[in-house]
Amino acid sequence: MSEMNRREFLRQSLISLAGMTLISCEDPPEEKNDSPGKLKGDHPGKSIIIIGAGLSGLVAGFELKQAGHDVNLFFLRKEFHQKYSETAMNDLVKLTKGSDLAGISVMTNFFDNAIQITQKLKDNYDFPIIWGGTHPTIRPEECLDYADMVAIGESEETILELTKKMQNKQDYYDTKGMGFNNKGKIIINKLRELPGSDKAEIKSLDQIPIQDYDYKSHYVLKGENIVKMDLKIMEQCGGEY
Repeated sequence: MSEMNRREFLRQSLISLAGMTLISCEDPPEEKNDSPGKLKGDHPGKSIIIIGAGLSGLVAGFELKQAGHDVNLFFLRKEFHQKYSETAMNDLVKLTKGSDLAGISVMTNFFDNAIQITQKLKDNYDFPIIWGGTHPTIRPEECLDYADMVAIGESEETILELTKKMQNKQDYYDTKGMGFNNKGKIIINKLRELPGSDKAEIKSLDQIPIQDYDYKSHYVLKGENIVKMDLKIMEQCGGEY
């Protein structure tokens, strides 16, 4: 390679490097949000809390955030035969002020705890409370003695439809896969099509949302107090949360 060719090579290399630097400084393209519950227009998202956030709660938290809602998750682990302390319940009331909807994940062994939480929130606020999980699926009428609404069966699509209707001030008592206690009148709607079926929006497992691991919007029961999750708590608790 001649001296002139080497100079030309270096010149072209520097030009290319400068171009790459300029490109890397540009803002990355905005991720496309194809959530079926994504809010349109000028409607701000709802403030939603999820209590008893296991795997299903983490998934619900993620998809609701993707849809434009403000979501906080509460991990209130306790022996099922023990009631929560008044201190913990008062913390919960303070932390849920201003909420628009509360969701509680209820397995049968969490039934009494769910009642305690629901009654405490209802004593202080008038936002609706929805129960979801195993027990509301098999005993929806029983759960509606305490909760305003229940999610029955797989609810990835259900919760998005419900919150979208609430946000748009639409009637939501016809939402599939749900039951309601409307001023004492019990409504149990048809089940929603199972994910993967022809009429379902979720056609494959790949479309089911991932879990919400944004610990900055998570709260945990530590002793008798409910505190915000941080890295120190995560290190101490390990896989518990």
